[in-house]
Amino acid sequence: ICGAICAIVTFKLADWTQPVVEEEFGLPGVSFPTSNSISWAPLAYLLNKVYDHIPGLNKLKADPESIQKKFGVLGEPLMIGTILGAVFGILGGNDVAGVMTVAMYTAATMVLTPKMMQVLMEGLIPFADAVKELLNKKFSGNKFHIGIDAALTIANPSCIAVGILMVPTTIILAMVLPFNRLLPISDIAYQAMWLSAYPVAFSKGNVVRSYISCVIFTIIMLFIATSLAPVHTALAVAGGYDLAGAALVSTEDAGTHLLSYLLSVVAGLFH
Repeated sequence: ICGAICAIVTFKLADWTQPVVEEEFGLPGVSFPTSNSISWAPLAYLLNKVYDHIPGLNKLKADPESIQKKFGVLGEPLMIGTILGAVFGILGGNDVAGVMTVAMYTAATMVLTPKMMQVLMEGLIPFADAVKELLNKKFSGNKFHIGIDAALTIANPSCIAVGILMVPTTIILAMVLPFNRLLPISDIAYQAMWLSAYPVAFSKGNVVRSYISCVIFTIIMLFIATSLAPVHTALAVAGGYDLAGAALVSTEDAGTHLLSYLLSVVAGLFH
C-alpha cells in the first residue's frame, strides 16, 4: 500500500513540476520522477516563497547569468570552479601542488560536465519525443511527458555549484549535528545534485537560495539516514552483507527518500 501511495504521489509531483523543470533545465517534455529528488519539491517550493519575504535575500540575484554579468570573467564557470577548488584545497591542508590540482579538477567539473550531459541529451531527446508522440496519439488528450533520472540536473551550472559547496558542508553538518551517527562517504559526491534540483528550479538558478535549501534538506537527510540505520543494517545482514565489524550501516541515499520515510512512519503507527 505504501509503495502504491509513493508511486501515485511521485507521479503527481512529476506532473506538477514538469513545467518548471522544462523551463529551468531546458528539457522540453521531461520530468524528474525520482523519489529521492522529487520528494523535496514541495518543501523547495515553500522555502523559495519564504525567501521572497526575507529582506536582502529577496533582492539578491545569484543565478549564473547575474553572477557572470556582475563579476565579469570571475563569474565564468571556469573561474568559479577554480576559486572554489582552491579554497577547498587550502581548507584541506594541501600543499601548493595539491591546491592547484583540486582547483583544476573542480574547474574542469564546472566546464566539462554540462557539455557531456548536453551530448547525452542530444541523443535522448529525439527518442523521448518519439515515445511521447506515440503515447499521445494512442491516448489522446493526456499530454504525456518523459520521466528521466534527476541526475541529468548535473548539466546545470547552478546544480554543479551547489553540489560542490555541499560536499564540505555535508561533512561539517555530520560532525556537528547531535542526532547524527552517519559518516557521509558513499553518496556524498552526487547526493547534493538530487537535493538541489528543485531548489534550483523554483529559484530560477539562484545559487544562494538553493544552497540554503540544500543545507536544510541535508540536515533532514542525515536525521532520516540515522533513523533508518537499524532497518538498513537488518536488510544488509539478511542479504549476506559482511558488516566488517561495523555496528550499523546506512547511506545518504536512504536519507533522501523523504516520502518513503514519512510513509514508513505512518505505517508503523498501524503495526
